[in-house]
Amino acid sequence: MINVSLQARKVGDVCIVTMITTPEDSMGPGTNRERGDKLSFNDSNDTPMLANFSKQKCLTMMPGITFIFCLLLYSFMTQRNKTQVANMDIPIDNDRSFLRPFSTFSKSQVNKPVEIRTNPISSKKEIVSQTKHTVPWVHRVYSDSSQINQSIVNAWSEDEEDRKLFANLLSRKCPANLVDWTSTVAEQLEQWREHGVTRKQTEEFCVRSAVRISHVHDELRLSMYKLDKKNLHRSNCGLWLMQTAIKRASARGFPIPPFEINMKPGDSSFSLAAPRLQWSNAAPLLGNIKCGGDASVSFPFTLHDMFGEGDGRMSIALYKTKYEDALTWNVKKWKDKKSLAFFSAGAGAITRGNRSNIYKVKRADLLNASTRGTTMSTMGEYKYNIYAYGHCGWSRRVKELAMLDTVVLMEESICHEYVHHMFKNKEDYLPVTEDFSNLTEVLLLAKNKDDGEMKKVAERWGSKGRAMLDLPCTLDYVEQLLRTMASLQRFTPEYHPDWSLYTTTRDRLWFGEVKKMDPSTCIHPDTSGEHHRAHAC
Repeated sequence: MINVSLQARKVGDVCIVTMITTPEDSMGPGTNRERGDKLSFNDSNDTPMLANFSKQKCLTMMPGITFIFCLLLYSFMTQRNKTQVANMDIPIDNDRSFLRPFSTFSKSQVNKPVEIRTNPISSKKEIVSQTKHTVPWVHRVYSDSSQINQSIVNAWSEDEEDRKLFANLLSRKCPANLVDWTSTVAEQLEQWREHGVTRKQTEEFCVRSAVRISHVHDELRLSMYKLDKKNLHRSNCGLWLMQTAIKRASARGFPIPPFEINMKPGDSSFSLAAPRLQWSNAAPLLGNIKCGGDASVSFPFTLHDMFGEGDGRMSIALYKTKYEDALTWNVKKWKDKKSLAFFSAGAGAITRGNRSNIYKVKRADLLNASTRGTTMSTMGEYKYNIYAYGHCGWSRRVKELAMLDTVVLMEESICHEYVHHMFKNKEDYLPVTEDFSNLTEVLLLAKNKDDGEMKKVAERWGSKGRAMLDLPCTLDYVEQLLRTMASLQRFTPEYHPDWSLYTTTRDRLWFGEVKKMDPSTCIHPDTSGEHHRAHAC
C-alpha cells in the first residue's frame, strides 16, 4: 500500500499543500464514498486520490487517516502566516470546499516528492511534475498544458498571429537536463526563507525611486512615489516578461498567487546605493543584479537589448526572430575558430571597471584586445572570450556570450545577474581575478590544456546559455521566482483598482501616467545603522 503524508498552509486565497508518498504495508485500504469525501485507495492498482471536502464533512469522517487528514487541512485553512512547507497551490472556495480531485499516481512514482495540482478550469485530475526538489522551499513551474484556458489565449492579443504564438508558447517546455532554476531562485531569496517578508518591509521602498507592483485578480498594477526616467526601457522589458509569465501560468490552469513587490532596474543593487539609502532587513527589490547577500533580486530587465527593441518593447514574435538571429553568431565550428582570447570595447567603455588592465597584456599570441566595438559574430570566431564588467560590478555582455560556444574567462565580482548561477566555476568557464592580474596565467593554462577538453567547456557553456535564454526558460525563471516570492510574503496582498493597469501593449512613455503615491504616506525605514557600498558604482 501507499502512505500519504501532507503538509499545508493558507496564504490569502490559496492553500499550499505538499503530498509525499511512501510504501507502508501496515496501512489498510480506505473506502471510496460516492462523492469522494475520503482519501481513498484502490486495491487493484494502489492509486490514491484526494477529493472534495468541507468542514461538515471533515467533522463527520470515520476515524483514522482520513479524519486526521481533514483536520490537518482545515486547521491550516483557518490560520494565516504559517511557515512555508509546501509546493502546491489550490484555490480556496468561499465555502471552504477547496479541494477538487487530484491526479492518481502509480507504484513507479512512490518514494518521490510529487507535485499534484488541480486544474481550476477543468477540475481535471493531473500530476504536474515528479521532479525531485533539490530545494524544497522553492516553488516550481507547472508546465502541464493539456487543459488550456482559451479565453486567456483569445484575450492575449487582437492579432490572430500573436494569439497563435502565445498558444504555442504554452506547450513549449524548458529542457530540464540543461536548465533548472531552483538553486538560482534559492540564492536570490535565501535571506527571507526563515522569516518571510512583511507588508511594512515592502512599503519601505518609498524612499527610493522604486516601482511598486501588485498582482491580484490576475492583474498587474503599478504605483510609485518617484519616476526613474533613466530606466523606463528596462522597466517595460521586465514587466512584459512578468505579464507574459503570469498569463502563461493562468492559461495553463495554474495561476501565480497574488504578490506585491518592488522593482528598480538601474545599474546598481540595494547595497551599491549611498549608505543613507540602505537599511537592515529590507524586502526583496527586483533589479538587474544581486551583490553578495543584499536585498536585491536579479531579474531579466535587459533582454530587450538582445530580443526586443531599444525602448523596451517586447513581443513573442520579436523575441523569436531575434533569438533565431542570435543563433547565427555561433555558426563557426570549433576547429575553425581562432585559438586566441578576444575582448572589445568601444569609445570610453575600455576604461570602465578594470577593463583597462586587459589592454596592458601585450601577448599577441594569446589575446586580441580591440578598442573598437564589434559584432557578436566576430566574437564567435574566437575560442576564448573575456567577460569584463563595466559599471557597478556587472555587464549584460554575459548573456550575449551565453549564445556562443566559447571558453569564457570570467572576471570575478560579488555582483551577478541571475544567469551567472547556472554556470559552474571551472567547469563551464574559467575564472580570472577582478583586476585581471592573472589573465596571462589563465590564458597560458587554457592554451596548454587539451583542445578537446576546452571544446567541451565551450559546448557546455553554449548549450546551457542558449537554452536558458530561450523564451520558455526565461519565463520559467520569472514564474518560479514570483511563485516563491509570493509564498514568502507574510501578508495578504490587497487589490488596488486605483493603481495603473499594465498590459503588454504599453510603451515606456506610459510610465509617465502611472499613479503617483502621496509622499506623506511613505513609511521610512530605519537607516541609522552602519552601512557601506558593497562595490564601486
